Amino acid sequence: MWPPQGAHAIGAVSHLDRVVQVVRRAPAGRPYFQASGFLLVGDVVITAAHVVRDHASTYEVRPLRPASLPARVVVRRVVTHAGRDLALLILDTERSALPSLRFGELPHDIGQARIHAVGFPRFTVEDSLPRAHQIDGTVQLGSDRTGHQLQLSVHSTDPPQVHIGGSPWAGYSGAGILTKREGLLVAIAASHRPDGDRKNTTGTDLVG
Repeated sequence: MWPPQGAHAIGAVSHLDRVVQVVRRAPAGRPYFQASGFLLVGDVVITAAHVVRDHASTYEVRPLRPASLPARVVVRRVVTHAGRDLALLILDTERSALPSLRFGELPHDIGQARIHAVGFPRFTVEDSLPRAHQIDGTVQLGSDRTGHQLQLSVHSTDPPQVHIGGSPWAGYSGAGILTKREGLLVAIAASHRPDGDRKNTTGTDLVG
């Protein structure tokens, strides 16, 4: 299933219809918001692998806008990538007729690529509920890309500082990162060092 299969056109469906929350349910426990995700086709979500590694738990996804999915869908199977921080969530639902999605590979060069993404970071939580948050920024093409990571500089948001050892970007992992101009899915949000600059994060590229 790697790389994700896709064709070459984006239809009228908004990219917001692909944004989902990833929710973890521990054995005999209540649901706990875990991360963000991006719907590739009607029954497959892509997210970061490190957020779905608790094999004792089950997972479900909740779409930001229930246009292509029910309000809650159980994850039937988790397929992790062998070499990247990526996972596919196979949903317990019928495949719906979503428009095809285009994927892209960013060049290895000096320069920047303008991107945006929508996910659910910790600093937006209100009344125990995560809120969708859009970022706008750039990928620093010449920065270190070890382990298929992309270095992101966020221009639109300066998140508040949180307690020591935590990150305001917790929960954003798994968000789909798209090029602004072409709408290509180029990466999945991955991590932020709690001791680093709050406006610098990383993503995992999909191809290359």
